[in-house]
Amino acid sequence: MALQSSGAINLANIQTEMGGSNPIGMNEYYRGGANVVNQSSNNSIPTSGTISMSNFYGGSNEYVIPYSCRFETSTDTLLSRTHGSPTSQKVWTWSGWLKRDNLGNGSDVNTISGIVASGNYGQDYEDIVFPYAGSEANRLQYFNAGPGTAQGHKVTNFTFNSTTTWWHILVRRNNSDVDIFINGSEATNWLINSGVNNTYAAFNRSGRIHRVGSSERNRFQYTGNMAEINFIDGQALAPSSFGETRSGAWKPNLYTGTYGNNGYRLNFSNANSLGADSSGRGNNFSTTNLSADHRETDVPF
Repeated sequence: MALQSSGAINLANIQTEMGGSNPIGMNEYYRGGANVVNQSSNNSIPTSGTISMSNFYGGSNEYVIPYSCRFETSTDTLLSRTHGSPTSQKVWTWSGWLKRDNLGNGSDVNTISGIVASGNYGQDYEDIVFPYAGSEANRLQYFNAGPGTAQGHKVTNFTFNSTTTWWHILVRRNNSDVDIFINGSEATNWLINSGVNNTYAAFNRSGRIHRVGSSERNRFQYTGNMAEINFIDGQALAPSSFGETRSGAWKPNLYTGTYGNNGYRLNFSNANSLGADSSGRGNNFSTTNLSADHRETDVPF
């Protein structure tokens, strides 16, 4: 809940909204510091120097995602980059907000929706997709395999059968353990759970092509919007690093931790460079059939 836009405001009001320690000091509340999110609602709060109570009118520490990117199967949109040497190949976290535009129909292979993947069929690969077939349709699938080998395969019982709802999806790998969280809650009921093939780990392997908006080998593209995508190399993190429950709903928080060698953040802040990495790691993506028109203000909440 934002601070008031006029009238008397005091340090206790600011601390209630922004957090912070006692005794309260104004130097804790510079924009972009530990307590104040650097976003448009807080533009009047300085990053240094003189600071006054009136700077906080309308201020909020509730992170608001400003943009999303629209992906389209019809035009084969894609973000891709080649991984370098990882911090930890088999320990990582992928987090993103997704809204679908088409649903699987249970029979048409072209309605599969690839979210993120590394590697290619015929070599080792890992991907996260919305499947299309039979009872798997519109559920979330994690899949890993090597060339012609036994597969690791997990499919949630939860169905993503709406084209108007935003979901927060977090998938984390910690060696042979892969966990999936949906809107902050861990998936514990599975349609399929054959575990993880720990021999293979393409998702964060050096030299593998890493794709956002597609399945492995750019076979099936995503149709819909994605927002605030974070990949953390070397840490298996909890959803609380990226969101929290506020007013009865799971809502985004700004991730403030480290990213590791192959980590990235895609917040789509630059309409002319939708593959720009905002993590500070410089892990930028090449874009395919994505232009400024694909950046949208259709965002969670």
